[in-house]
Amino acid sequence: MNRLYLSSDYGAMALVAALRDLQDEGASMAAKIQQCTLWKEDIWSTPGRIYWVGCTPSNVSIYMIGTMWKPVVLERALTHILQLAGECLLEWEMIRLNHGCKNVKSWSGFVRNYPRLIRILSERG
Repeated sequence: MNRLYLSSDYGAMALVAALRDLQDEGASMAAKIQQCTLWKEDIWSTPGRIYWVGCTPSNVSIYMIGTMWKPVVLERALTHILQLAGECLLEWEMIRLNHGCKNVKSWSGFVRNYPRLIRILSERG
């Protein structure tokens, strides 16, 4: 099984949602963010690129993507691409986050806005 979070920003909301999905009882969200050294380098410079975030204990692979377009358009395109690649669509769950933080474009901006991102995600689901 695969789960893909799509957000309408540079990827900040999708990353928070993906990390929340991976959060286990022993590790806090802050600890998960500290482990994301990959994100510090290039995640913010390439919206539209799919990143693997991790795997849950129940063996669900978690991915995220930020898009400056409407997530629904990207979701439709990815559905067609997955079909062309021979993937079973039943193995993919795409979660569209219809809110984002377009002003978060860097790792330092992500860390600075992290409390606000968590609050927005909690309020809007």
